[in-house]
Amino acid sequence: MSRVPTTYSNGTANACPSSASSEYTYGYGYAYEYQYQNAHLIVIKHVVNDNGGSATASQFTMTINGVTATGGNSFPGAESPGTNKTVTPGSYNVTETGPAGYVAFASPGCTGTIALGETLWLWPGSSRRARPGSAA
Repeated sequence: MSRVPTTYSNGTANACPSSASSEYTYGYGYAYEYQYQNAHLIVIKHVVNDNGGSATASQFTMTINGVTATGGNSFPGAESPGTNKTVTPGSYNVTETGPAGYVAFASPGCTGTIALGETLWLWPGSSRRARPGSAA
């Protein structure tokens, strides 16, 4: 988490503190408030099981590259509402690996830039079981 100074005051509290802020009071009644601003990537993995498939989203490993994610950059896929990852701001891309025989259909939104305080919902695209006899 990054702490961004939002308010300086001389002995008075910010009139509108939020649950995402903390106020620190130093000697002589001077207060300094930080507002915690995070960036969030919410990754939703969708699996289409036609052509004889039976995989679930959790059988795919999603990886966020280029930024640091709390709890690790790789995690099991999840259908909607997805997986909410707190990340450092910067340029990112989301990749996936999964069971043999599935073809990933990438979404252009899985590469971009995220800033402090921003939340992005990403659908890396769906993975569909390849037709029998076709290249996966």
